[in-house]
Amino acid sequence: MEAGLPSAQYSIVRSFMNSVFELLLKVWTGSRDLKVRLSSVEALGEMVGLVTRSQLKSALPRIIPTMLDLCKKDQEVAFTAAHSLHNLLNASLLSESAPPLLEFEELAVVLITLLPLVSVNISKDERSYISKGLKTYNELQHCFLVTGLAYPEDLCMFLLSKCRSKDEASIVGALGTIKHLLPRLLESWHTKQTLLVEIVKSLLEEQSLGIRMALAELIVVMASHCYLSGHSAELAVEFLVRHSAITDDDLNDINTLKNEYFQDKRFEMKISLAGLSELRAVCEKGLLLLAITIPEMELVLWPFLLQLIIPKNYTGAVATVCKCITELCRRKLSQTNPLYTEFNASNEMPSPEDLFARLLVLLHNPLARGQLATQILTVMCYLGQLFPRNLSLFWEDEV
Repeated sequence: MEAGLPSAQYSIVRSFMNSVFELLLKVWTGSRDLKVRLSSVEALGEMVGLVTRSQLKSALPRIIPTMLDLCKKDQEVAFTAAHSLHNLLNASLLSESAPPLLEFEELAVVLITLLPLVSVNISKDERSYISKGLKTYNELQHCFLVTGLAYPEDLCMFLLSKCRSKDEASIVGALGTIKHLLPRLLESWHTKQTLLVEIVKSLLEEQSLGIRMALAELIVVMASHCYLSGHSAELAVEFLVRHSAITDDDLNDINTLKNEYFQDKRFEMKISLAGLSELRAVCEKGLLLLAITIPEMELVLWPFLLQLIIPKNYTGAVATVCKCITELCRRKLSQTNPLYTEFNASNEMPSPEDLFARLLVLLHNPLARGQLATQILTVMCYLGQLFPRNLSLFWEDEV
């Protein structure tokens, strides 16, 4: 007897459920009517835990292609199909008492189909679609997570290989999926840390706006889990600073946009000024998160950020960089750590005189974006002990 039912009644119910499952699978999922197919898939997704594993295994070759096809439809349909696919994979791969019903090689076609869908651009204008699109994205990531729990190393290598492909949608999807899964599969993926860092380094000069956005978000997640250190970490920080330096003038200069961001003509129509502005915002927020919330990044950021104040190309990012430096200085001084030691130990640091002159020149525009003048004055106050005494006396007398 199960679930309070006598065995005879349980057998009747079980037989009825099996018959309904087979009817939905063999008849209604093949309907020409989209609504009928979708309703059938939705019902099957809720029934996968009620049928025998042998029946489920025999159904996989028919039901998976149908679900994948529906995942490619509009957001309303895709969400329902992705949710059902998540339930199906969960029932097929994560049984406590039996091995997975699918080998990883059999799952490859599923993952290859889903990966570009992760990178689908969600309209920013229609709020109802934003909500549904995010729900669909989460269901797709649940599918990858279930696969990762069953085959962690295989999935990691699959995603890394897709990052080396030439297809933008696959690269963006793979980067987004790694960002989503890294905190959840941290222990299983630890041995792949070096490979992941090398992949990220190889993509830092990509021209695709979508890839740059995905990289910026992934860099913050990697840093928060101590995946970045040394020179590779400095390259990642410089990537964030470079895109934080996008100016409002850049956004209004079509020639600059085409030369810097639209070099891949196949994706030109997908790129917008709003997207480029969003990239800048993501990188600025990422830098502040590194400086404020991740203590381990202090060894990378200080005094490296001082180098990034000098280059002309990074002028647009100086306000954000100064915010980060202020936070680092505040933390170091609260711990009674001197600022001199690391600054003087590096041969690549700008001289105190050059740093002072650069910051002083940038004060010419007090109304610049990001409260530039305020951020510069604040950071100069914290860095005062680095400057020669005669400059400090001049500052006190004249300013």
